[in-house]
Amino acid sequence: GPRFAPRPPPEGDVATYLTHRLSARAWPCQATVTLHESAETVADRVWSGMGVVEAVDDHGTLGAVMDTGLPQLRYRMARLAHVILLPPSPPDLVSS
Repeated sequence: GPRFAPRPPPEGDVATYLTHRLSARAWPCQATVTLHESAETVADRVWSGMGVVEAVDDHGTLGAVMDTGLPQLRYRMARLAHVILLPPSPPDLVSS
């Protein structure tokens, strides 16, 4: 068949790319958060199907937390502790 030039994997790693894409499409309610913990520590509390974490530095983590609705999303965020919401998180989440 036809040949093509290989390209670098998106986001540097195919597994990470798929986790981000599949998680984001599966959950209608999503929040972007920052945590004052290492990504290694946070990753132990975040299942890859409900969120994605990314190290900012040795002591900070950026994450996307997802679920089916606001009550469930609040629960997920409570499990993370010390969460700071970032835009475009749901406004109803901030006011509750």
